[in-house]
Amino acid sequence: MTIAHTLWVIIIITLLGGIYLTSLFVVHNQSNKASVTYYVGNVLVTEKNESTHWLTLLYTSLCGPALRYIMSQPWVARIAGIYNDSWLSKHHIASFCKQYNITLDDFVVPPGGYRSFNDFFTRKLKPGARAMDQTPTALVSPADSKLYVIPNISADTMFFIKQKALNLEQFLQDKQAAQAYTNGTMLVFRLAPYDYHRFHFPTDCIPSAAKKISGILESVNPLVFKTAVQPLLTNQRQLLYLKTKHFDTIAMVAVGAMMVGTIIDSYTPDIMHKKGDQAGYFAFGGSTVVLLFKQGCITIAPEIVKHSLAGYETAVLVGQRITE
Repeated sequence: MTIAHTLWVIIIITLLGGIYLTSLFVVHNQSNKASVTYYVGNVLVTEKNESTHWLTLLYTSLCGPALRYIMSQPWVARIAGIYNDSWLSKHHIASFCKQYNITLDDFVVPPGGYRSFNDFFTRKLKPGARAMDQTPTALVSPADSKLYVIPNISADTMFFIKQKALNLEQFLQDKQAAQAYTNGTMLVFRLAPYDYHRFHFPTDCIPSAAKKISGILESVNPLVFKTAVQPLLTNQRQLLYLKTKHFDTIAMVAVGAMMVGTIIDSYTPDIMHKKGDQAGYFAFGGSTVVLLFKQGCITIAPEIVKHSLAGYETAVLVGQRITE
């Protein structure tokens, strides 16, 4: 790293340290009051989230708006990225794996280990580590994630029940496309920080080039939506369209999140890609992949829809069939 980069790393570490110390005083007694629950199969579980008190500080405390303004700026993610790309950050890998019970059996580990935390965070799956449903008419999950389904998306659909409306035109930054997907189905795949952070094509398709949409970087944790913040409308994201045989044209949107300032494409536009081919990956932090389908083009597995209508996500893995 250059001297300038080192100084920026020191500044951001100092800033984060100050916010953390503040959080100990402001929300120490509130950290266990909020939680995220989702389904694994038909079992409802509570997500292990070591950042709950951070989210409480940023989104519900009196000092939250000012701190959130700083933390949601893309330059903060860029500075954090400099550190996470450096050899200094690799010492956090072991504690992170222990904290979230992550085993590396399914992943490619380079000789000598990962060079940095981001090298670990963007780790690749071993061939065959995920079972890919090869039924031609089946749509599969593009990511290891928590899936939330909106069966009939409209201009004023509420996201995560009774929260701020999700406006399609604002989300896609395209009036014509918003009209095409109105009354269609929306699938929201939330990747938590402990998840595998590469995402894949959910069916055979010809993808367009990605359109980048600028924005800030709010957290995408469900707790945030319940504070009437709508990250899907404000966060940096990129939009591409997938031409498919069985599902018409799918809109695929990769959404960045707090501390995720980089979305990397790893596909070639305008040529055929097979189901399961890698589309891209996210740098450090939680993030989201959204799929939009036109009305009548898809039927999601009933249990997933049932969970979503009750306000819960469902855990899914790359390659897992999610259609009926």
